[in-house]
Amino acid sequence: AFPLLQRILNRSPNDLKALNLMGIALSAAGRREEANEHFKKVLALEPKFVPALKNLAINELALGKDQDARIHFEEALKSAPQDATCHWGLAEIAFAARDYKRAALSYEQSGDLAWKDSRAAIKFATSCLEDGQLAKAARVLDKIPTTLSAADANIEFQAGVILARLEKYESAARRFELARQDFPDPYQVGYNLTLVLIRSRDYAAAIPAGEETLAAGHRKSEIYNLLAQAYEQSRQKKEAYDALRAARELDPQDENNYLALI
Repeated sequence: AFPLLQRILNRSPNDLKALNLMGIALSAAGRREEANEHFKKVLALEPKFVPALKNLAINELALGKDQDARIHFEEALKSAPQDATCHWGLAEIAFAARDYKRAALSYEQSGDLAWKDSRAAIKFATSCLEDGQLAKAARVLDKIPTTLSAADANIEFQAGVILARLEKYESAARRFELARQDFPDPYQVGYNLTLVLIRSRDYAAAIPAGEETLAAGHRKSEIYNLLAQAYEQSRQKKEAYDALRAARELDPQDENNYLALI
């Protein structure tokens, strides 16, 4: 594409579409700064040329220039108020700034772009949760498909955390179970899975989840404490007692272990 576009620009240096296409080609090749020079040339000739404004803003967002990106996304929206990409870009900027109210609104206005990438959907759900829109956060999570793909273990874990905060413990357990095999921190998955299973009163499932976490070498006071609760509710008094003794030995400063043991 480069030589073809360059020939056009040699003949017509101010061809807006060719300049914009050259910027797109350079962006795709990872040469974002170079690409931005072409987009700026377009805007010097036609300040309201929406494709160049949008492409420049996307590159600035990728380069960490959030304030510049915000200015150009907002300028593009003046001419194209329904543009989904601009709303998505503003949502990403607002989320990074922890402006969750604005992020939630912008993700909603971005249409399908909020669902095409599960990472964006997680941010959308988080924004709704932090803004107090609990029902909407739950609806957003329902649209994220469960998957066994290793690449999505982090997504499943984050979905589980949000669902647990929404007190949807059974759904959270399913997400943590899916994250279990490939999440980089096995202890966090095992602990959270055991916790939500106990809170959903599924003690029969909580016990093996906790025991497997211990068997993997993650001997921590808090997981023994959780297991003791599950054993207690399952009327396994001896196992609950032994788990609390182990918790006390691992963390002798935690008075809760002594109280539960007594």
